[in-house]
Amino acid sequence: MFKMMRKRVLLAVLFLSLSALATLQSERTINRERFPEVAPGEFIITVLLAGARPFAVSYFWIKAGELQEERDYWRLKTLYEVIVTLEPRFAAAWDFALYNMAVSIALFEQTLEKQFLWAKKGLLFGYKGAEKTKHSGIVPSTLSFILLHFKRNFPALAALIEKDPELNPKALPILLLSLEWAERATSVKHHPIIADWIRDSLYRELYSQETSTKAKIGWIKKGLEFWNSLKLLRPDRADVADKNINELREILATLEEER
Repeated sequence: MFKMMRKRVLLAVLFLSLSALATLQSERTINRERFPEVAPGEFIITVLLAGARPFAVSYFWIKAGELQEERDYWRLKTLYEVIVTLEPRFAAAWDFALYNMAVSIALFEQTLEKQFLWAKKGLLFGYKGAEKTKHSGIVPSTLSFILLHFKRNFPALAALIEKDPELNPKALPILLLSLEWAERATSVKHHPIIADWIRDSLYRELYSQETSTKAKIGWIKKGLEFWNSLKLLRPDRADVADKNINELREILATLEEER
């Protein structure tokens, strides 16, 4: 009992701190003309109720932890919706809920049907979150990672996602769908470092799946374009970019000799 109470107190302190920081940041940045993705109702909650919001969000995160332990996933999803309504531009909240539904809850289920049900709920939640947090590359990066993870480790689940018109309206192969999200993530200057790794991994995986030398060269050139553009966008990652550029240039030279 004492351990559980201490856990809840620590969670309250943690999420209160995170929520307070998010509140201060949103109060500095939110403007109805500059950020049209914030709906009128969300704008009222975000600005007018700013003082009380951190306490409400902290309580709801603690309650979410309880529902997770109880495996009451349907109420948990509803609670996530409440949290992101209170903090619509707090990308980490969208990201946590996305991963928890699409991966943690989905893969806990025993049947493919239920796995897909929760994976779809989580991914659609993430799609919405990506639109609400266009200033951040966090949610697109996680979406890309999840799709790549499913393709590599859960092919049956990946196949269902690939065929679903809501999740994949362009009917793309799932690796290309993952690449779209990785490209979106890395278009934001301050994106997670993992997004660079995901995008590079996708180019290399797509290259390895091709049968023609011309197509292989095409993917390697796209990888080179990405790392060269990253050096301009993020000079602080120039060393990593140069390392990958050198590797890809060696692969390209070998392919051009074969052609």
